[in-house]
Amino acid sequence: NWNASSSTLEMLAKDEDAFVRRAVACNWNASSSTLEMLAKDKDDVVRWNVSHNPETSFETLEMLAKDKDDGVRKSVALCSKTLPDTLARLAEDNDEFVRLY
Repeated sequence: NWNASSSTLEMLAKDEDAFVRRAVACNWNASSSTLEMLAKDKDDVVRWNVSHNPETSFETLEMLAKDKDDGVRKSVALCSKTLPDTLARLAEDNDEFVRLY
């Protein structure tokens, strides 16, 4: 719910259901600390959603740029908020599609 408070979203970010965590990762009301926690989630879609959230911090994007999942790294490469230093590292990624973006 787009009207959920950041404290409610913080609680839901710890839910065992990945679909709940995915929804929290998309929510613009999620705090930067909640998004940072979700950026370490075992579910790659959760991490991908964090990379698309405009409230995600530069530091969290930097962490996601080193993600094991190439889809997450591609998403960081496409993000308009990603810093030039991070983009330079992604330009040298092992995955050709990450480098492409």
